[in-house]
Amino acid sequence: MEMDTTRLGDVTVTGSRELIFEHGIPGFEDLRRFDLLDLEIDLPIKLLQSADNRDISLLVGNPFHFYPHYEWELAESVQQELGITDAAELEIWSVIILPANASAATINLQAPIVVNQKTGAAKQIILHNSIYSHRHPLLEEKSVEKTSQGQVE
Repeated sequence: MEMDTTRLGDVTVTGSRELIFEHGIPGFEDLRRFDLLDLEIDLPIKLLQSADNRDISLLVGNPFHFYPHYEWELAESVQQELGITDAAELEIWSVIILPANASAATINLQAPIVVNQKTGAAKQIILHNSIYSHRHPLLEEKSVEKTSQGQVE
């Protein structure tokens, strides 16, 4: 299926999965149903498209792809809320901001989206007292340099 996106232009959607945010996500508390769309592009990102309001979509990426040492502890209460009983059920996404100048892209490591892969239950959590920012550079300096030379890590 072809889809026109604000930041990526026309993209091909190769798959999707419904996620349910029982309490919405910060800034969009009234939106509870989202589709996580697989995109046929050469970037390790997906599109989180609101099923309740098609004008709302967010780029998301696996934060561990960009920051392999990203680490924090998931509260037991969140695990219970999402019905996560095994680490294999856990999936983590972070919102990506992709401005016109792609080298200035950022990733929100302070508020990861936690998903139960089995049920589709999801929640964006805020990491309080964290070393992580809501605007971490998406690419480290050496990755940006390699990308400009035609190489990607």
